[in-house]
Amino acid sequence: MATITIPTDKLIIPLDGFTAQNTWGSVAANINANNGGVAWYYVPQEAFTLTTIIFFYSVTTAPSPATFDVGIQGVSGTGLPNGTFATSGTWTCPASGSGFATVTVTSFSMVRGTPYYVVIRNAVSGYTGAVSITAGNNNNTLNKMAGYHTRTSGVWGGASTRAGGNFFLYSGSKYYGPSTFTTNGSETARSSPNELGTTFQLPANHPTIRLKSMQFSTVSPSTGTVFEVRVRNAAGTLLATATVDGDFNTTASLAYFEFDTSVDFVAGTKYCIMLTGTTGTPPLIRTATNHNAQVMTDVRNGIIANFVEYNGTTYTETTNKTCLGYLLFDTIKYDQTGGTTVASLPAGFNTFSG
Repeated sequence: MATITIPTDKLIIPLDGFTAQNTWGSVAANINANNGGVAWYYVPQEAFTLTTIIFFYSVTTAPSPATFDVGIQGVSGTGLPNGTFATSGTWTCPASGSGFATVTVTSFSMVRGTPYYVVIRNAVSGYTGAVSITAGNNNNTLNKMAGYHTRTSGVWGGASTRAGGNFFLYSGSKYYGPSTFTTNGSETARSSPNELGTTFQLPANHPTIRLKSMQFSTVSPSTGTVFEVRVRNAAGTLLATATVDGDFNTTASLAYFEFDTSVDFVAGTKYCIMLTGTTGTPPLIRTATNHNAQVMTDVRNGIIANFVEYNGTTYTETTNKTCLGYLLFDTIKYDQTGGTTVASLPAGFNTFSG
């Protein structure tokens, strides 16, 4: 059995699966009048049975009535929602706060290649309040691939170019959608022997890939500081290190680390890539939090990369949180069992299927 080794300096994997740096603030689709609403155009890339619609909201003024219709509509002859729900459910909006709304709808077969609208609609009359959909708070990570439509007094407007496509469609076993949405934060700095960072585990039957370097998205590196990244296996054994001097990175939000020893990441094996300070005050590290861990696995095509803390003895993972940053792999390896030598593309981070 021959082991095929393919050098590459082009294999870059973002840790959170959809973006590593872009944050957008104060962008939202607002529902603040009678017979208003928000709609996203969506074409599934595979057939699935829809059971649940999830989106992010932020309440500016408590809505009354607080019940909204949420569901799937077809496309009219003018390219707007056609006004008829193929399936729907109701969402009771809270009087304040923000978060992920999860709305159960009547099971509906989404047909591959068929255009739909995902629609949120409020009361026809008597409505007061202001609710922002998909954003509304600063430091949210979101997709800007496709715009949303807003409805005012029963009339849909043209698509906006801002903050589009940030919803999830759930089949009961898998998430779908054009993008993902997370809330961003930054974690308290750690000093050795305490560390924080990310796990990394390839799915079964994935080719081995060799880690060369990486970037963590950091906050306020300071002069007089030395901090490093340590690659460990799940048992805590140190495999490689990379050191950065904060004197040269005080204005950098993406600190670059190149490891002293390249590490082969083998399918099914968990690794931990950890940041810590060795001199001075280490920087904070940016993170993203999603509404559950399964979304993160779906969007990464089976790769697992969870935020993790290490106290010198024990790892503690948070499965719906991830670090922001990039990994750079310079080699792909796989065992060829026969036939002509071929190059195989590895699985990797991507947007949702469909």
